[in-house]
Amino acid sequence: MGRAKFVRFSRIADRARKIADRARETADRTRKIADRARKIADRAREIADRARKIADRPEKIADRAGKSRIAPQKDHGSSPKTIETPHRTPN
Repeated sequence: MGRAKFVRFSRIADRARKIADRARETADRTRKIADRARKIADRAREIADRARKIADRPEKIADRAGKSRIAPQKDHGSSPKTIETPHRTPN
């Protein structure tokens, strides 16, 4: 009877060991995924910062244009010509 109990407990211990190993593997996988997600989030933050800088550029360019020594040139295009419509004649 003593031997049977020992066998039963060793099977239970083996199962527990397998479950623990699986849990450890799953935890490792989860950790790897979390690290990847963290890296992606950091990269997204960097891209957002760059986009913000680019969005601010037109204001800087406009400020520089206002401060420039050379005045912007006027457009010397021809004036729009009026289109003459023929007079209507009553029937």
